[in-house]
Amino acid sequence: MEIFQKSDQIVSIVERFISSPDKTVTDDQHDITYSLMQEEDIAEAAKVTGICYSNYEPMSVALKVTAADHFLFSREFCRIAVGTQYGIVAKNYSGEITGCLIAFPYGTVPDLTNYTNAELAMIQSQYDATLHLLDKLDSSIPAELLENDGTIMHQFMISVMTKNARKGIASILISLCDALAKQNGLKYSVCEAPSSTSKKVYSLLNYKEVHRIDYATFTHGGVKVFSSIPKQGSSACTLMMKDLWIA
Repeated sequence: MEIFQKSDQIVSIVERFISSPDKTVTDDQHDITYSLMQEEDIAEAAKVTGICYSNYEPMSVALKVTAADHFLFSREFCRIAVGTQYGIVAKNYSGEITGCLIAFPYGTVPDLTNYTNAELAMIQSQYDATLHLLDKLDSSIPAELLENDGTIMHQFMISVMTKNARKGIASILISLCDALAKQNGLKYSVCEAPSSTSKKVYSLLNYKEVHRIDYATFTHGGVKVFSSIPKQGSSACTLMMKDLWIA
C-alpha cells in the first residue's frame, strides 16, 4: 500500500467525484478511474482483495489464508458495499480493477444464506481468530456513537495491487469514501489498520488512534495465534477513527 499522494491532488479528485452525478472521476496524471463499486465489479473486487490480503495483510499471512478463501470471504462484503453504495473501485486504463475499498455503515452484516455450508465452515475455521481480534478492537468504539444507526462509516477492507503502487490509490479511495459518507450525513469513519503502513496512510488523512491490540500478546483459544507476525512494521492492529465534520 502506497503512502500518499499530494493533498491538493486528492482535494481536486474528491471535489470532482462528489460533484459528479454518477460518482466517477479520473486521475488524469495516473490514468486511474474511480467509481462506485457495481454488481458487475463484485467478483473482480473480491479477487483483488483476496490477492492483496493473502500476500500482505499480516493476520492473513500468519494464518496462511489463501487468495481463494479471501475471495469467498470478501465477496459478500463487496455485495454489501454495492448495496449501500459506499464501495469504491479504482480501474486502470484497460478497465481492470487495481484497487478497491469495501465500506459500509458500521454494523452491517452479510447475508449468510449466500454462503454454502462448506463456505461457512471454511470462514469459521480461517477467520475466527481474526474476527475475534477485530471484535475486541471494535469494543473500544465509544458506546454513545453506536446508539444511532447510520452514524459511523466502516472502512472494512482496502486493497491496492502492487503493480499500481505509488499512485496514491489507497489515500484517494479513503478520501473518496470519507467525502461520500459526509455527503450522506454520517458523522464518523472507522477502520482497523492491520499494519504500520496502513496506519500511516490513515493518520495522514486525519484518522486518530483509538485503541490497538499487539499481535504478540493477543490470544485466541489460549493460543498466541499471531506471534509469528514480525514486530517490524506490523506489531499491532489499530482501531482508528475520524470525525468527518472536523477533519
